[in-house]
Amino acid sequence: MISSHGPDEYRMRESLLNAAGEFETPLYVYDMHAIYSNLQNIRSAFSPGTQIHYACKALDNGHVLRQLREWGCGIDAVSQEELMIALRCGFEPEDINFTPSGAPLSEYLWALEKRINVHVDNLQILELLGQQKCGLQVSLRFNPQVRSGGHVHLQVGADDSKFGLHAEEMDNVSKLVKKYHIDVRRIHVHVGSDIKTEEDFLLCWEKAFALAEEYSETVQIVDLGGGFGVQYFPDDPVLDIDRLGAEVNKLVEQHLQKTGKRVVLMLEPGKSIVGNAGYLLVEITAIKKLKNSHIVYVNSGFNHMLRPMYYGAHHRFENLSNPNAVKSTYKLVGYLCETDTFSESVELPEVRRGDILCMYNAGAYAMAMASNYNSRRRPAEVALMDGQVKLIRRRESLEDILSTVIKL
Repeated sequence: MISSHGPDEYRMRESLLNAAGEFETPLYVYDMHAIYSNLQNIRSAFSPGTQIHYACKALDNGHVLRQLREWGCGIDAVSQEELMIALRCGFEPEDINFTPSGAPLSEYLWALEKRINVHVDNLQILELLGQQKCGLQVSLRFNPQVRSGGHVHLQVGADDSKFGLHAEEMDNVSKLVKKYHIDVRRIHVHVGSDIKTEEDFLLCWEKAFALAEEYSETVQIVDLGGGFGVQYFPDDPVLDIDRLGAEVNKLVEQHLQKTGKRVVLMLEPGKSIVGNAGYLLVEITAIKKLKNSHIVYVNSGFNHMLRPMYYGAHHRFENLSNPNAVKSTYKLVGYLCETDTFSESVELPEVRRGDILCMYNAGAYAMAMASNYNSRRRPAEVALMDGQVKLIRRRESLEDILSTVIKL
């Protein structure tokens, strides 16, 4: 939590206030040192040689992607547009994974032509690809039938999810692999997002290695996806990622003993790399004092940060402008012509019109999910490194919003 106590906290608060003053609000700020630290923590927990492909749907700013590439990350993309951005940011095709669900066949074919690694999670798509490219190399994404995640929308490994090839389809998968001589180089699973219990990961990963045994003649990589939970508040449980690394190493050794082959591990984290490195800065526009509540309005809404409204997510806030004042409880709302409540009850140091509030854990699924609802402009983004801020995406203009409208 940013406070006036301690030199590091003071410097961060001053850096954020300076960024708000220079670039105006609402504003996204990304701490690049925090992103690097998160990446290194994951690397250190898993065995050397584990490949990390950042899930760019979490935060897709090209400046962040290029920095992650320089730090040795690959990338996981879920659309042709994300693939194009990755290539433009300098990622080599072999360092890119394409993990769509329900995408048009043309996107799969485009990725294969670019020699990008393709994950297939649909029987019809697998057959169509086999018909057009007999002998093709693909990864098979399986549904692990493990229901876990911070919200129902995040439980993509559940057996009723749209994601992954399901257990009841396994026989048909095997038939298609044989019929079209499909070279299954990877097994892919992804249990969900914002998971903070090691047992759910391990249950999912054990199933991944069981599938790898079935295709052991060709499988070289076991892709375990991502979904590592992060702390939103200081007393939130902390995922023991070191334990996960140690346990999955045992699975690798067991696979080696059973098959005589050592597979390469792959991870696709997103939020755990960028989530806590992002801040959304907003300004208080008005305060309504009612008998039973005080409503605080800010110059943002779910057009900039959808998570509280869509996922029921709870984020910490801090009053950067008045950090040492006596705290009170407020209802925090946005400026849209819609119900856009950030928090029904948030404790903050005394707020005043014009104060700058900081929303924590705003690095993942935040700007990436922003919209132009109410014809509002999307915010600017800046990167913070060594106490300096750099503009990495300018604020939208009205001309940007109107640029795709056909003139009458």
